[in-house]
Amino acid sequence: MKDCVFCNIISKNLKSNIIHENKGAIIIMSDNPEVEGHMLVFAKKHFPTLELADQSSWYYIGEILNELGKRLRSKGYDGYNLLSANGVAAGQSVKHFHFHVIPRKKNDGINAWPNFETKPNNTSDFFEKVKF
Repeated sequence: MKDCVFCNIISKNLKSNIIHENKGAIIIMSDNPEVEGHMLVFAKKHFPTLELADQSSWYYIGEILNELGKRLRSKGYDGYNLLSANGVAAGQSVKHFHFHVIPRKKNDGINAWPNFETKPNNTSDFFEKVKF
């Protein structure tokens, strides 16, 4: 897709710091990092949202995340957060499904979990809507 920044990185029309890639997925450094080590992982095929990705893309994303997790642990990191905004309502800004990877160390002071103001009183209505 010509107007997609990630597709242009994949096709080498746009420069990026590529950390690693496999046949179907790629890891790059974020151009707008929130913290040190902020990376992005995405499929080489263009999919606007998560549910549109095909099986092979999920395989390659899983494979590259597994390799990245091992690499981070070997370099002294204790874990990582995997974050995604899927759809405009969720805050997705790039219309190519991707994950943000935030490397973590114990007691690093990063709180990657949203602080929700209120808790739902009753989840049974939602449960009935989405179960299948």
